[in-house]
Amino acid sequence: MCSSDLVLLAAAQAADELQVKQYEGATECEDGDRVKPGDQLGMHYTGTIDASSKSGTPGKQFDSSRGRGVFDTKIGVGQVIPGWDQGLIGLCKGAKATLHRVLNDTKVNAQTKAKLLEASMAKAVEKRAAHLATVQAKAEAVCAKAAAVVAKSKAVTEGTDKETADAKAALYDKLVRAESARLFALKAKYEEFQKTRPMPMRASTQGGTTGARKTAQEVREEDMQLGPPPVMGQALDPNGPKAIHRNILQATISLLPTDRMPCYASCPALVARAAGATQQPGQAATERACQKKVTQEGPNMWRCLNGHVCQNPTFRYLCKMQVMDHTECLEVNVFDAVAKQFFGVEADAYTRIYEDPSLEAQLQQIHKRVLWRRQLFRLRAQKEVWQDVERVRYHVDDVSSVAFVKDGREMLKEVKAALATGQN
Repeated sequence: MCSSDLVLLAAAQAADELQVKQYEGATECEDGDRVKPGDQLGMHYTGTIDASSKSGTPGKQFDSSRGRGVFDTKIGVGQVIPGWDQGLIGLCKGAKATLHRVLNDTKVNAQTKAKLLEASMAKAVEKRAAHLATVQAKAEAVCAKAAAVVAKSKAVTEGTDKETADAKAALYDKLVRAESARLFALKAKYEEFQKTRPMPMRASTQGGTTGARKTAQEVREEDMQLGPPPVMGQALDPNGPKAIHRNILQATISLLPTDRMPCYASCPALVARAAGATQQPGQAATERACQKKVTQEGPNMWRCLNGHVCQNPTFRYLCKMQVMDHTECLEVNVFDAVAKQFFGVEADAYTRIYEDPSLEAQLQQIHKRVLWRRQLFRLRAQKEVWQDVERVRYHVDDVSSVAFVKDGREMLKEVKAALATGQN
């Protein structure tokens, strides 16, 4: 066991000086009992400020291992203060010595200032941390109070809304239960009446034209009786089944496929107009646009199947939509003039918007305009063979808004007429 009393002395010296004074224990010993760099030692120590020191409190004990237990450390490797690493080397086991270190006054002042600055900064950091903790605690208290107020307000609101909703639901159920029997009986009576004396439903457009209106299911069932598609160049059999049906359907657009652009690039070249073809504005009476689909063969070079070449094709609408009513869904084909009424823009303008990613929001607005609109469709149904499968293809020849008020009045007249007939 090596024990030392450490005395730190600060005096006006030109350089640091370490004095070692052994006052107890052997001074001569075997090498194995003499302290060498790297030895693991166990010792007691007491640190005191020397009476001649100009810094600190002279004679004050600032540290001691007495009462705490033996201090274990490795010597000469930088694990302890330089005075110990230097002063304990060479002492024998069991020796007691005083390590008296005299420090350069300038160095002491610099160290003192550094320690004071470090202590001041630590205190400032501690003070700031305490301040931040206080602020955070106050902020959390305010947030908790605000959250409690919001939760209370929300609970009151939700309670009110729930009570209102429950009351409305109860009233609705009561009305439905009260009316269900009468309504279903009336519906059954109407369906039975339709079997013996069918009453065609009428629909009116804002333009005032009227026509027989069918449900989507009725349209599909009737079109199952269509004859085969007409053969080019052959006259239709007047006694055979019809090859084309035309119907009026009031329905809602429920689906607009957007996986591909609902337009195609068409040929703008003018060709001879066929007899009976519709004349477009700005075209000569004997000419019309080719309108065949064109494919791009190079920069500003497009060619159609008729061999026409153009630099700037004209885009035209050609799209499919799904329409539905309460009975059935139908897939319909919509072409340029009619499609423009749905989309609200020319096909060329739609194409520019569709191909510009930065205009995605505008494109969605256009699609929103199309979907879930209830319209009056004039449909043309015709059978066709597609990949060896016969199917019915529906085209929208015209579309118009539904005059709900006028329709309601017409239906009311029909109901009154039916009731009068039933009474007679």
